[in-house]
Amino acid sequence: QKEASIVPFRKKSIAPIIIMAFALAIFVSYVLAFVPEEIMKAYEEASAALTEGPIVLQILSTVILAPIMEEILFRGIVLPRFAKAMPLPIAVIASSLVFGIMHGQLVWIAYATFLGLVMSVIALREKSIKASMLFHIVFNLFGSFIGVFELEGIVLIAACVVSFVV
Repeated sequence: QKEASIVPFRKKSIAPIIIMAFALAIFVSYVLAFVPEEIMKAYEEASAALTEGPIVLQILSTVILAPIMEEILFRGIVLPRFAKAMPLPIAVIASSLVFGIMHGQLVWIAYATFLGLVMSVIALREKSIKASMLFHIVFNLFGSFIGVFELEGIVLIAACVVSFVV
């Protein structure tokens, strides 16, 4: 496995990746409703730090820069290096755990680890971290701003994005 394989991937995978990222962002937002209140309070305080400042900077940092840099690091460098030292399934799990732990806050650790597994599978399946970057960007876009829109608005935005790229 090459490190940081930033190569094109199958165009027919674009819509499913976008839909899966959108669906998982909604799923995570619903699962958060079941997290105990004291844990959610810490999560909300940590999340508040990400929503300070101009919306343009929030989008730039959370939706564009973080996913690109994290995918280069975790799916492009860490995963291939782990895969050289251990069986691939263990490398996927280990790199996903490191990705999750890097997020620092308990709730983020939990869902970032799960998303790390998903993004690792996407990157491996498509043989490109561009695919996992797309997933990560879409997930962060909808995950970060899901509370800003009503569900109908999110579905409309998702339909527009999917129709644009298909």
